[in-house]
Amino acid sequence: MQNTRLTIITNSSLTGLERLFANPWRRTSLYIIFPLLGFFLASIISTIAGALGTWDPYIAGVLLLIIEVVSFLTYKRNQEKRSLFLECLNLLKMGLVYGLFLEAFKLGS
Repeated sequence: MQNTRLTIITNSSLTGLERLFANPWRRTSLYIIFPLLGFFLASIISTIAGALGTWDPYIAGVLLLIIEVVSFLTYKRNQEKRSLFLECLNLLKMGLVYGLFLEAFKLGS
C-alpha cells in the first residue's frame, strides 16, 4: 500500500491504541466491556427485528454473515498474531450470539 497521509495517520493511531491497551488492566477492561456491548447490541437488534416483523429473514442473514466473517478472520490466524481489534471484535461477536440465544429463550417461554 502507498504511504499516503491517511495511511500514515491510521497506522500511527492504531499503533498508539495498541500501546495504550498493552497494559493488562486496560486490556482486561476491554475484554469485559466488549461482550457486554455485544449483549446489549443483541437486545437492540432483537427489539428492532421484533417490531419490524418483515425484516426477520434479512436481519438473520446479515447477522449470520457478520458472525461467520468475524469467526473466519479471527480463527485463520495464529493466536499469538491476533490484533487487539480482532480480539475485541470476536468478543463482541460472542456477546451478540449469547444475547441472541437468551432472547430466543425468552421468546420461546
